[in-house]
Amino acid sequence: MTKTTAFAKLYNMVLRYKEEYERLGPGSAATDLIEDFFDEALGVCEEAAQYTIIRNSAMCLKCNEHIESIHRHDFVVCKCGNIGVDGGKDYLRRMVEDDSKYKDTSITYE
Repeated sequence: MTKTTAFAKLYNMVLRYKEEYERLGPGSAATDLIEDFFDEALGVCEEAAQYTIIRNSAMCLKCNEHIESIHRHDFVVCKCGNIGVDGGKDYLRRMVEDDSKYKDTSITYE
């Protein structure tokens, strides 16, 4: 998850909780809602801080093709169909037929 994606997710979460808080009004349910908000917000921030993706790629060991996903919804499959990569620099996703027949060549920075 990129920092931009994390902040967009956090902004949408704040709006969602604000609307729910206004609907509930003051009281114990609202207090629980605020606690839930901070728990979820902390999780989003920790997820965003986890790593930065420099390159999202894999090498198929069946057809010897190196594939790379460049942008968020750039789903790329090797020519034999054994491995697919998705997510660009936003997230790492793999579709694999045979786990033993590919090598992850992604580069991430923590």
